[in-house]
Amino acid sequence: MFTDMHNHFIYGVDDGCTEQETMFALLRKLEENHITRLVASSHITPGQQHFPMDDYLAHFEEARAFISQEGLHMQIYTGHEILYTDATARYLREKKAFTLAGSEYALIEFMPGEKYERLCEAAQKIRNAGYFPVFAHIERYMCLSDVKKVEELRDRYGVRMQVNCSLFVRKQGFLRKHWIKTS
Repeated sequence: MFTDMHNHFIYGVDDGCTEQETMFALLRKLEENHITRLVASSHITPGQQHFPMDDYLAHFEEARAFISQEGLHMQIYTGHEILYTDATARYLREKKAFTLAGSEYALIEFMPGEKYERLCEAAQKIRNAGYFPVFAHIERYMCLSDVKKVEELRDRYGVRMQVNCSLFVRKQGFLRKHWIKTS
């Protein structure tokens, strides 16, 4: 039983699935891999790019109906992968962006070249808005190549980190040497 909290399975709204059948095939594959809880974390860019919320919600309901019709043992939840902008905290307060499964955790993405100070600023503003940030795929941010900065974000701001599984399954993964003891 696994939870996938960062998945772009909703078709036609971002760079994830492009067609309904692709979404259905992906849901079947996730079932085969024992994913029992799945968050539809489509990309949203607050204040900078229109997000097709009506399409997202309609396609989410198509996915829910498919899961029920096929008898898949899976629960799906709304969410967004939110590209951090100056409008992000406001979008969260105004409920214009979904948190992870309606929780107090917001999945936040940054541009790869973002500076560490900007990540700290984002963490503080998101906390002030009443949410806990989960920074998406931190392996992409060069400013976090020092694990002490990752630990500081966790300890000072309560930031949680989401990493791609390839970091742990590759022999020389970015974080593997720091957090996984191998024999």
